[in-house]
Amino acid sequence: MIESLLDIYTSTTTVGLLVEAGVILGIAILLKYFPTSGVSMVIDVFYEKVFEFYGSVIGEDESIRVKTYIVSLFFIILCSNLIGIVLEFIAPIIGTDEGGEFILEHYITIPSADLSFNISLAIVSMLLLLFLQFQHLGWKHFLHDYVPISGKHYLEYSPKKWSPWWSYVMMIVIKIFDICISIFLSLLEIVGILAKVISLSFRLFGNMISGTILLGMLVVGLGGITTSWFGFDFPIIFPVLIYLQEILVAFIQALVFPLLVSIFIRVAKASG
Repeated sequence: MIESLLDIYTSTTTVGLLVEAGVILGIAILLKYFPTSGVSMVIDVFYEKVFEFYGSVIGEDESIRVKTYIVSLFFIILCSNLIGIVLEFIAPIIGTDEGGEFILEHYITIPSADLSFNISLAIVSMLLLLFLQFQHLGWKHFLHDYVPISGKHYLEYSPKKWSPWWSYVMMIVIKIFDICISIFLSLLEIVGILAKVISLSFRLFGNMISGTILLGMLVVGLGGITTSWFGFDFPIIFPVLIYLQEILVAFIQALVFPLLVSIFIRVAKASG
């Protein structure tokens, strides 16, 4: 038990989280004590534009706390992704181990490249979605949405010119079918929430880890080429296009994750 806890606190992802926390703290200190500097002004303008963008997506009537959470998601993921690009730039300089992996990977992993971190972000976001939906609908309507034991009136019984006994039987049959359909669709909604957690986390994880794998293959391949052609290992050849692509992916993934969360929240409240 103690060893498992120590593994968590000494993991490479924990180091990455500490580095990211240090970077965010440094930015906060810069904004607080040097608010008129050029960098601080650029960060302020960038934050305002991001806040306005997500505010328009999630709805102007949404609370400031929810908007702040969405914007915080963007900057947490973006900061992690950019730190990852810096580490990927440094990793070939430090070198690779006998297995062809970057030595730096044994010491630090960026949070967004760790599946557990991404799943945690997705779970917290979906819990926020359920809370906001509960707050918007009220507990009775919310409970009825996910546990519709009385049905949702997908099927309605229209009285016919039948005998009272037959009309009563048909009403019961239709009501049973309505309850079954309602429960089945509610189960699909619950599965949909779980699917959102998986899609959000795995999308971010896959896009972030793929760049590292591709870069490692290039460095090992280029090192082998330079060794065979020139007689010495020269792996420090920076594939500029890959890094530019990584920067673009870093911004896109930081944009997409909170964007999808915003859309999910707005749709969940509107559907109620």
